[in-house]
Amino acid sequence: MKSASAGTVSGCLVWVILFVVSVPCLVPLMLFFGNFALYTDFSNRAVQPILCPANTTLQVRTYDTTTTDSRHHNVAAVGHDANCVATGGQQVKDVLIEYIFLWRGVEIVAGGILAALLAFLLAAPAGVLVARFMNRTKTTSG
Repeated sequence: MKSASAGTVSGCLVWVILFVVSVPCLVPLMLFFGNFALYTDFSNRAVQPILCPANTTLQVRTYDTTTTDSRHHNVAAVGHDANCVATGGQQVKDVLIEYIFLWRGVEIVAGGILAALLAFLLAAPAGVLVARFMNRTKTTSG
């Protein structure tokens, strides 16, 4: 019974350590890969029910524009615009900033969930190993 409780406590401690170590790695990784999906149909469908009122659709538009570089020269760039549009075509709500912040939040939460799952998968075997090690040291010292 004591070895089971030691394994459980050590498994929980290992889970916390693994979670704390893996979150700073996985969240930036999810943010990096989330950039590739930022203006896709998948992300549009995912955030549309949260951002847009009923009977409107999220319409994300890209357009060519210019920006300035560090030497104050004009450089070609791509601009984005996100709006909730009614069925008649009229713009109901401008949601570009909310769209980006919401998608970043989805990426951060996904990174946290992935870190929790990874820590859980690795903590169970590590807890068993710690319990075995503790039992071995008790038998050799006693």
